[in-house]
Amino acid sequence: MEYEHRGMKITDNHNKIIYLLEELRARVESPLTDLFWSSYHSVSEILEEIDSYVIRLSAMDIDVMKDIQFFIAPTGSMQEISISNGWSDEFIVITEKLDQLIQFNNQGETDT
Repeated sequence: MEYEHRGMKITDNHNKIIYLLEELRARVESPLTDLFWSSYHSVSEILEEIDSYVIRLSAMDIDVMKDIQFFIAPTGSMQEISISNGWSDEFIVITEKLDQLIQFNNQGETDT
C-alpha cells in the first residue's frame, strides 16, 4: 500500500495509520454529521477521540492499536455514523486498510 500526503510518500506504518485516521476525521468534522445511531453526543467528542489516537501514535504508544480496532469495529458507532451520513463504502475501504496496517504492526511487535 502506498500513501501520499501533500505530495510526499508515507512509508512508516504509524504515519499511514495517522493518515487514515485523519481521513476519517475529515469525513466526520461537519457540524451536520448525523450522530443519532452512535454513542457520541457531539462531533467534537469524536474528533477529540481521533486526535487522541493520533497523539498516542505519534508518541509510539503501541497499545493504541487495540483502541483503534475497537473504534472502527463493524457495527460500532463509527460504522453507524458512516452509514447515516452516506459514506459507508469509503468507511469500509479506510477500515480495511487500517486493519491491514494494524495487523502488520502487531506481527512486527511479536517478531521482536
